[in-house]
Amino acid sequence: MDKVALVEWGPNSIYAPLDGWFHQHMSSGKVPARHVAVYGAGGSPVTTHVPGEAGDEANARYAPIREGAVLIDYEDEDPEVRRYFIEANRKEGVECDMPPVTYRTDPILLPA
Repeated sequence: MDKVALVEWGPNSIYAPLDGWFHQHMSSGKVPARHVAVYGAGGSPVTTHVPGEAGDEANARYAPIREGAVLIDYEDEDPEVRRYFIEANRKEGVECDMPPVTYRTDPILLPA
């Protein structure tokens, strides 16, 4: 998780992160952005099943990396991501109204 790549995108862009890459979608302009996720036959890699519940798709939910899935909570992201996002918004004349975050300092233990 120590390498960062910025991919500029705009209308009609297609971005396909490599398998296993963490990525975020950000719109730093005055116009809302729409993102569409397309997955192969295996389905979405970001869902997990709630412990103690049946393992069917009806009980699947989005889950963070700390629960064994692939989403990164704001509290776990690199603080530089938010600093970049706020600055990119300011350059476009947009103030970021996301609530403040208290970043976690305990390590995320990834499976080997």
